[in-house]
Amino acid sequence: MKGCPFLFALLVTAGAFGNEPALRLHAAGSLRAVMTEMAQAFTASGGARVESTFGASGLMRERIEKGEPTNAFASADVRNAQVLADAGRAAPPPAFRNSVDYLS
Repeated sequence: MKGCPFLFALLVTAGAFGNEPALRLHAAGSLRAVMTEMAQAFTASGGARVESTFGASGLMRERIEKGEPTNAFASADVRNAQVLADAGRAAPPPAFRNSVDYLS
């Protein structure tokens, strides 16, 4: 499976926080292909079904800020995740330099 292990870990971690029939994922549109592939693999391996919503990262952040439920948020811009963390809507995003850290 292609993709960043961090994002897969995000889905796995999200699964630990609820007994809902499906996990809700909000993600940047640029991540649609990889997140869809990872969600399918996660479900196929026995994980919950993943309901994905894709769009501009800022728009996804605003929807979450306004109270739209989500279990996982994937943004190419860490500042969006930090805004949610600062508002108490998410855990602080992990610090990493770039995706090469995870791919090498």
